[in-house]
Amino acid sequence: VGGGVKRRTIMASSTFGDYEKVRVNPLPSRPSQTRPEARWWRELEQPHLSHELGPVTSCEYQPGGAASAMAKRDLLVTCSTRLLLVDFYTQRVKKQFTRFSSTAYSGTFRSDGRVVAAGSDTGVVQLFSADKSRDVLRQMHHSRNGKPVQCVRFAGGGDNTHLFSAGDDAIVRHWDITLGEETSSYAGHTDYCRAVSCSRSDPNVFLTGGYDHRCLLWDARQRDPVRSWVHAPDAPVEDVLLLPSGALACACR
Repeated sequence: VGGGVKRRTIMASSTFGDYEKVRVNPLPSRPSQTRPEARWWRELEQPHLSHELGPVTSCEYQPGGAASAMAKRDLLVTCSTRLLLVDFYTQRVKKQFTRFSSTAYSGTFRSDGRVVAAGSDTGVVQLFSADKSRDVLRQMHHSRNGKPVQCVRFAGGGDNTHLFSAGDDAIVRHWDITLGEETSSYAGHTDYCRAVSCSRSDPNVFLTGGYDHRCLLWDARQRDPVRSWVHAPDAPVEDVLLLPSGALACACR
């Protein structure tokens, strides 16, 4: 058998002859054509996924800056009947606020990051301490007939003592949180009001949006809106944003 294999090998060599492997010259490397934005996205870490018990209706990072004693900027998540404070570094829940008898809405930080406020499905606005106990600091009843309050915002301009709340009763209320009392109310909308944005430079200026398709610009010292415009004739206003300059605003449906 060994001889037969040897003869076949000799025949193949004599028929086809000797050959050498062709060397393929490598092509020159092409310069990177990735854009700076694409490189920036690639440098980010993998997203952290967290499954909650109900729909997440609001997320807000803790304000930073020299005036804040907390530099970590934790994330406040409004979900179902609770607020979750998620640690900036570990992405784990470090604190829960569960003093809600129904769905919670619009969890938001005060400008110093120390106080948290949220509305609810029963028309009650509640305040909590972000860095101390989980007890309720204040309870303010926005709606006398129990209609939901789906938007809560602290006043801007460095004012840490006043709060705005907007409800499905189409009314925006201005609160003094040191006393827990309403200072004024604004009834310019004719349908649900679910969006409020406050000026960063003036504590009296704020913008609202409603299901009556309108955006209203207010001065808290007046009962009537300063400006009014229709965002879209066939769609409600779901959110508004008053830009830092105070001269421009955004609205979405």
